[in-house]
Amino acid sequence: MAKNWAIVVGINDYLHHPERKLNYAVNDAQRIGDFLSDQAGFGTEQVIRCLGDQGHQGRATYPTCSKLLQLLKQDIQPARLGKIDRLWFYFSGHGVSRNGRDYLITSDCWESEIERFGLPVDEVIAALRSHQTADIVLILDACRQVLDKKSFDDTIGKQTADVAKERGITTIFSCDYGQYSYELEALQQGAFTYALIEGLAQHTLPNQLEQYLRRQVPALNLQHRRERVEQTPRIRTESTLQAFQPLLPVATSADLTVLVEQAREAELEENFEAAKQIWWQVIKVDRSGERVLDAQAAIERLERKIARIGSASSIQVKSTELPQSEPRKNAAKAILPTPVVPPQPAEPDPVPTPHPTPVSVPVPIPASTPVRVQQSSSRSPVAGSARPIPLISQSPVSQQWTRQQFLKWMGFGGAGLVTAVVGREVFKSATHPPVISVASPPVISVAAPKYTQLSDEVVKGLPF
Repeated sequence: MAKNWAIVVGINDYLHHPERKLNYAVNDAQRIGDFLSDQAGFGTEQVIRCLGDQGHQGRATYPTCSKLLQLLKQDIQPARLGKIDRLWFYFSGHGVSRNGRDYLITSDCWESEIERFGLPVDEVIAALRSHQTADIVLILDACRQVLDKKSFDDTIGKQTADVAKERGITTIFSCDYGQYSYELEALQQGAFTYALIEGLAQHTLPNQLEQYLRRQVPALNLQHRRERVEQTPRIRTESTLQAFQPLLPVATSADLTVLVEQAREAELEENFEAAKQIWWQVIKVDRSGERVLDAQAAIERLERKIARIGSASSIQVKSTELPQSEPRKNAAKAILPTPVVPPQPAEPDPVPTPHPTPVSVPVPIPASTPVRVQQSSSRSPVAGSARPIPLISQSPVSQQWTRQQFLKWMGFGGAGLVTAVVGREVFKSATHPPVISVASPPVISVAAPKYTQLSDEVVKGLPF
């Protein structure tokens, strides 16, 4: 059986400040206590009522500062209550902020000694959170007014909201920063608590309940006060997921419908962990059991999806792992390809002339030597020339010449080669010197010139 506890505090009378008397704070606390014990699954003995008016003065639970601190720091601690599922703290009365710290005004508080006799809200939160696994709800139906100022301060309540969010506590404020929480004489209650009890009977999800309160509280004030006033309830949760966590152990049919829709939407968005947690909430608060089977099937499906994602991630991590030794060196080897050095081409023979096109060389032909003469495919003999310009090429029927025969034919023997080389160097700077090329004696090739044409003026004695 779930263990749910609640502390409800309502203060009408302030011993040292009768001018701050309220009319219906005790009624608000009584009705919240009745709702929790009769409709919300809290046992009567688990709802501790601290009521501050003349009818309850002198009782053990009268809400003085020391009594409330004793209740929070001793009586409801885990050492006394053990593990509990849910813990509520409801306060209806005055609340103020001083020096950036929020206080609840107890029945015996002095306005000039707020910091000594006021109940710091952050200490209330710390005491509630001593139950580390419980769902904690803090409800403050109090004016969020700043003492010693004629105007309201926007920071009132900010400390409470920040600390509660940090500790994972859902906080419900009866009004926004700088606003009053109004009482309605026609209802004998405050507008906020009246709407809260009605709202909890229909909505137990924080986001749905907040929408209801923000519509209903202004409507009640307008209806019964005959004027429009600013009172905007606020609900603060630790996270978006907590906004879909029911405040009570039993959820309404409307809440269950919203939870199922949110779980399916989270699964479509591939937020599988959030979807699974919402389905667990459905199982936890669905007393009828109509959606339990669907929730269990959905959880099994989500666990399979989560397992597949984990397996895929594990495989991917293993495939990218590198050896532990010399990680940088190994990583470089894994990423960079082995460089391929292209073969270096052999240096070509130095070309003795920049002229790109080889030319035919006029060579005298002795009468005793039969030579086959071909016309060049790229250049024709000059018409009307007195001396033909043959191209010498090897032929199967041509006579094979030796080097000595070639030099003897030139007329100078060994000296003829020297003269030819000297002539070559002399005419090396010519603009377009003709080139003669001999691939292998006695064949002279036009494609690879090696000898320069000799002129009549420089070299004498050649048989032209």
